[in-house]
Formats: sequence, C-alpha cells, structure tokens
Amino acid sequence: MFIKVSIIIPAYNVEKYIKKCVNSVINQTLEDIEIIVVNDGSTDNTLQLLNKLQALDKRIVILNKENGGLSSARNAGLRIAKGEYIQHLDGDDWLEKESCQETYAFAKENNLDIVILDYFSDDNEGNIHIIKDDTVKNKILNSDEYLYYLFRGYSEVSVCTKLIKRNLYKNIEHPENISLGEDLATTPRLVLNANRIAKYDKAYLHYIVNMDSITREKFSIKMYQLFIVFEIIRKAFKEVNKLEFYSKQITELEMLRINAFLVMTPYWDDYNYNKSIELILNFLKNNPVVPQQLKGMKKIILKFLVYHPTKNNLKFLIILSNILSRIKKRTLI
Repeated sequence: MFIKVSIIIPAYNVEKYIKKCVNSVINQTLEDIEIIVVNDGSTDNTLQLLNKLQALDKRIVILNKENGGLSSARNAGLRIAKGEYIQHLDGDDWLEKESCQETYAFAKENNLDIVILDYFSDDNEGNIHIIKDDTVKNKILNSDEYLYYLFRGYSEVSVCTKLIKRNLYKNIEHPENISLGEDLATTPRLVLNANRIAKYDKAYLHYIVNMDSITREKFSIKMYQLFIVFEIIRKAFKEVNKLEFYSKQITELEMLRINAFLVMTPYWDDYNYNKSIELILNFLKNNPVVPQQLKGMKKIILKFLVYHPTKNNLKFLIILSNILSRIKKRTLI
C-alpha cells in the first residue's frame, strides 16, 4: 500500500489523553496512512493502552524506547516513516477526522512541500478557541516569502500545525539536546528545503492547553536553551549563504523571545534562570534592536532595556512586567 501520510505521535505518560489522540487518527477519512506511536519510556499505563489500540488497527506501529524527550521520539518515528507527507501530533492532542484527507488533497493539488494550518486551543474548562495563522492564504509561497511570516511571528513555528513532505527531512533532525524551542530550531530549516508552501485556511489540530501544568510555569528556567536554538538556526542559514540576508530578522525574532521572558515567572535562586539572565544581557549589549512588531508598553520596556542593559534594570523590568501581566489578567476576568 502506498502510504500518503505518516502520523508520528510521541507518547510519554499520557494515559489520560492517548486513547482520544490515537482514535482521532484511526478514524481519519483518509485510509492510506500509517500511525507511528513512539512510547518514550512511559511509566504509567500509556503502553498498555497503546497495545489495546494496536489490536484494533494494523496501521498502528508502536516503537518502545528509553525516555529521551520529544525530539528524540520524533526522530525515532521519522527514521521508520514511509509516508509521502508527515503529520506530527503530540500524545495529548487530537485531530479532526478530515484532517489528513483534506490537507493531503490540498498539498497534491498544488504540488506543495508544506501546508500551513490554523489550529484549535482547548483548555481544561471546555473552552475552544481557533488560533489563526496570519500567513497569506490562496497564494503559493517560496521559502523566502514564507520566512517573512515565520520570522516576524505571524506564523506558528510548531511542526504540528503543518503537513510536511517527508523528503524535506533529508538532512534534518529535531534537536535532542534541548527541551524548549525544538520546533523553532526545526521549522526554519525545513522551510529552507522547501520550494512551494501555502496556507490552507482551516483548523484540524486540537491543542490541549493544560492550565494546571507545572512545566508551563517553568519555561523561564529553560530560557538559556533558546540561545542554542538560534545558534542552530544561524548555522543552517550560513550553510546555504543566507545568514547575512536574514540576520536582522533572526535577531528580531530572538528579541521577541526575550520580551516574552520578561513576563515569565522568575526563579531568582535557580542557576539556569540566572544563566539565562547573563545570556540575555550579553545579547542586548551586542544587538540593540527593537522589533517593529512590538507595540505599546512592551515596546517601551524592551526599548529601555536595550539602551540600559544592566542586571538591576533587567530584574526591575521582570518584576514590573509580571505585575502588569497580573493586573491585565484580573481586568479580563
């Protein structure tokens, strides 16, 4: 059987979600798919549930491996994937049943390497919001044209919101030495390998937002890893002689990530958090650029920091930004 789409699902301790996730793939209206579930060393009942699901559908392939993180699991799935296209799906998310059929048809009709999609954000209270991707629709873009949207934050970097031609991965793996910004390090490199990219104006992926997750509050501790991410990006663009052309855009994107750090929960006694602060200050001193996308108070705060990049100023602005963020949340309730 010719496999049109390989759906790769990393699964680590997702017993609460994995049945709905895999069933959403089993029930796809496109039948010519393979379902690769990578059990990344789960210690709960994830594997037992997967074994039961596999008995229901021969298209399911289960890979068992030691825990290595999201990128490691995705890479393991990619190594055995046979599909013309790749659809990534995290083990706690799920897809609308028409996802593969409609996105594959759109890709083939337009001879696309990457299809860009909107997605749904589902929270714990049953609220569902559609998150629109601002990439221009109804137009075939080359890699340079799409990078305009990606680097300015108009398009989501997640690989899960895209249908990706498998041959784009010919020289690319997801970085396994980080646990923050994996998609940011990967998507621009895939785009460099692409020739034809288009936005399909529809959402299929349901991204489950776990508001109670402790890890969501500790992104700031991992912030230092984003500097590794941007090293990967710059190296890739340098290899194809595009770094000089994209240098300013990459720097502005890095600034946007630094601006997001200002409103993250601070952990003043954590070694990695303080390492992030040192890296940020060094970056600010060497790159006095404020992204045009920033508006209002965010722009004022970052602009002040760019021109006065001291540790005391950074700490003060982190405290101020967190206070303003809490005030804003209260007014929205």
